[in-house]
Amino acid sequence: MAMAKEPEDSPYKRVYIIGSNNNKWKDISTAFAKGFHAKGVVSSPEPKSIRLEDAGEGEIADLMAGNMTIKCDRAIRVGFKPTHPTLLEHIGEALNFFDW
Repeated sequence: MAMAKEPEDSPYKRVYIIGSNNNKWKDISTAFAKGFHAKGVVSSPEPKSIRLEDAGEGEIADLMAGNMTIKCDRAIRVGFKPTHPTLLEHIGEALNFFDW
């Protein structure tokens, strides 16, 4: 997608999150936990709360620690129409691409 003109305020107005529904990190974590459990990677299908200090380093730990919702409302307003399975529907299938 390209914007017709430069944003006049925040450069983040150039960013559009593409998806087919709104997802909470807790729901995404739950889907990953169930998928990892089915593959024998973790011992429980339920996500576990841990302290940020124990989550490792890098941006993923910081993002996962946040209480946020991933929304694609702006992209839909400019014409994006999702055609593929949702993120939550796809996680289990996506894990099949890895050797566990």
